[in-house]
Amino acid sequence: MDCPGKQPNEIANKFESRPLYGSHPYIIMSGRKVQPMSRQTMEGGRIELRIKPEEKAILARAAALEHVDLTGFILRKVLPEARAVIDRAERVTLSERDSFKVLDLLERPPKPTARLKGAAKAGQTLR
Repeated sequence: MDCPGKQPNEIANKFESRPLYGSHPYIIMSGRKVQPMSRQTMEGGRIELRIKPEEKAILARAAALEHVDLTGFILRKVLPEARAVIDRAERVTLSERDSFKVLDLLERPPKPTARLKGAAKAGQTLR
């Protein structure tokens, strides 16, 4: 992201001060910090991609060979992978043994502990 006259830390501080609600799958990695993408980037329909001219030529040639424009070519190849990444991150796969354990716990839940009962009375959650 280009912000003329601003240092990278100033840009990072701008993002860190924004409140986050829910999960944000669209993030920018900056060093060790995870920052949300700017609202302009998320709401707009345009994405800028910086690549070497040789790489752009390869993409353009591949798109021409498939008789689609560059945007269509990139989207057709990248969107399925993006969906697969999100699916892997959001799905929990249990073994057969663990599946039976979860079902057993749902059918016969354990008795609540004293700590859980106290939290329920106080209207709190356990940490």
